Order: sequence, then C-alpha cells, then structure tokens
Amino acid sequence: MGENVNVLSTIILSFVLTLAGQDSEFDKFQKLVELGRQAEAKGNYAEAERHFRSAVDLADASGASTADRSAAFSDLGHLLLKEDRFAESEKFFDRALEIARSSPGGENNLPVLLNNLGALYSMTGRYARSESLLNEAKKLTEQKLGPEQPPMSEIMNNFGILYWVTDKPKLAETHLRKALALNEKQVGPNHPTVALVLNNLADIYVKQKKWDVAEPLLRRALQIIQTSFSPGHPDASFTLNSLGFVYGGRKNLPEAEKVFRQSLEIRRNVFGANHSSVAVAEANLAAILTGRGKYGEAETLFVDALQILEKKPGERSLELPSILEAYALLLRLKSAEEASAMEARAKSIRTRMGYTTSAEGLKK
Repeated sequence: MGENVNVLSTIILSFVLTLAGQDSEFDKFQKLVELGRQAEAKGNYAEAERHFRSAVDLADASGASTADRSAAFSDLGHLLLKEDRFAESEKFFDRALEIARSSPGGENNLPVLLNNLGALYSMTGRYARSESLLNEAKKLTEQKLGPEQPPMSEIMNNFGILYWVTDKPKLAETHLRKALALNEKQVGPNHPTVALVLNNLADIYVKQKKWDVAEPLLRRALQIIQTSFSPGHPDASFTLNSLGFVYGGRKNLPEAEKVFRQSLEIRRNVFGANHSSVAVAEANLAAILTGRGKYGEAETLFVDALQILEKKPGERSLELPSILEAYALLLRLKSAEEASAMEARAKSIRTRMGYTTSAEGLKK
C-alpha cells in the first residue's frame, strides 16, 4: 500500500511540475512580443514579423491588458511601415486604435498610436491628416505624460519628416533638433534612435546643399548604427544613401557610387530583390552611373526600379516622379521623345499628389 502511495505521489508531482513548466497563453504572448521587438531591433524583419503575427493571433485569448493588446498590433504595424507595406501597416494601426479606444486602460497608448498613424499618412502623401494626428498625439503626450516624455521625441521626429516632405525646411529643422535633444537626454548620445534623427536632420542639409553640415551628422549616425548592430543593418542603408547624395553633390562620383552600391546590397539582403526600397536604391545608383557614363548598367537599374514600383502601386509613390526624371536625363541621350514622355509622366504624378519633394532618406 505504501509503495502504491509513493507511485501515486510521484505521478502527481510529475504532473504538477509539467504544468509549472508550461507557459500560460499570456506568457506566450509576452514572449512573442519581446522576441519580435528584439528581432526588429537587429534588422531581422522576417523573423520579427513571424513573432508579431503570432502575438496578435494570440492577443485576444491571452488575457493581456488592453494596453498590451493594442501595443502588439501597433508593433506589427510599425514593422510593416518600415518595409513600405503601407496598406497592411494601416490595417494594424487602425486595429490598435480601435482596441485602445474601446476598452478601459488603452488611453495611455493613444499618443504612440496616433503618432505612428501620422507617420504613415505622411509617407503616403496624406499630409493634412498626418499633421492633425501628430498634433493630437503631441497634445495628449503633454497632458498625460509631460512634454519631455519618450513619445514626444518620436512625435517631433515625425513632424520634422512631414515638414521636410512638404517643403517647410525651417519647421522641419526646428522639430528635428527638438527630437534630437530629447532623444539624447532620454537614451544618451549613442542610441540607435539618435542615429535615426541625425540622419533625418542631415537630409535637410543635403537638400540645401550644405554638404559640410550634413556629412558629420551622417558619419556620426553611421558609427552609432554599426556599433549598436552591424554594418549590414537596414538603418545603415539609409545613412549610406544620404552619404551618397553628399558625395554626389560634391561631384565625388566614385565615392558616391561606392556608398550607393553598399546601400543597395544591404537592402537586397534585408528586403529581397523585388522590394520598393530596393527600387529606390537602384534608381539612386543609376543616377550616379549616368553621371559616370556607365549608361548600360544605369538603364538596367532604372528599368528594374520602375518595374518593381509599378507592381506595387502606393508603395514609394512619393519617389516615383524623381526616378522618372532621373531616367529621363539618361533617355535624352538617345531619344528626346522618350525623355519628354517620362518627364510629362513625372509632372502628372506630382500634380495629382500635390507635392514637390522626394521623401527618400527620411525614414521614421
């Protein structure tokens, strides 16, 4: 009898230990979100997406709070935004807002959610709506958290991008300098988010042809990214891209070609060959190759870039006119008629969308 009791006790203990070793649905949800954030920070976007999608699938059944559930949907939307998957990103941002607004406890997430949606609207040419959402996010942050709390630096950054794209360089610079000061105060001078703002600030000076002001900002940003992550991190590709414009502006075409090739290689490795971000990098390199007389490779890259973008309507539409105009410069060497057709198409797109500036380089 005693032996049977001991056997029964062993079975019960084994069962209890097994249960103790099993994660609850909530634990699984939290782990998936954290794994997704870690993978995204490292530039492993495909892995991050798998974790975030598993997290949002589990969100409603996990018993997670309103704030945690809305944050998970927002995390996935933010990742998709980085990949220029705007329609998908908007769907998850909208769901995050719906959760936050419909249940108690979600209101504290509203500044971040509105800021993210405002960034998306800016990147897709809906400027008035973007400004409205960013102003709402700013007001809520000031009211609920304080004017120098973390969401404010991202909001200032996105205001800077919006004003840069809409040709308001003074306002863009003011907001990006505020974002930089807040970031440095909150996370220190060598954090990756500081690098992001440095890159955006430098792009204002690139547009103004202030090469000597832009270059040290970009070199500092690149050093932070490469030290924090690796030379192949996707954020490095955007900084290299901006450095390419600096070298191109100084007529140092060999160095411009070098960094544009590096930027393109990183994007192909991270996003795959048919991504809209790759198309933009191809067009930037093609423009430099045109200036160097490497017309065959330049035309191949322009054609590939346009084919990629034309298969993805809505993605990178802001850059399309600039790419068409750059290709027209190459075409003019052999066919004025084809070049004029490209220029007319670019003008039509600019008029229809109501903007005049490419948004390349200004990544949230």
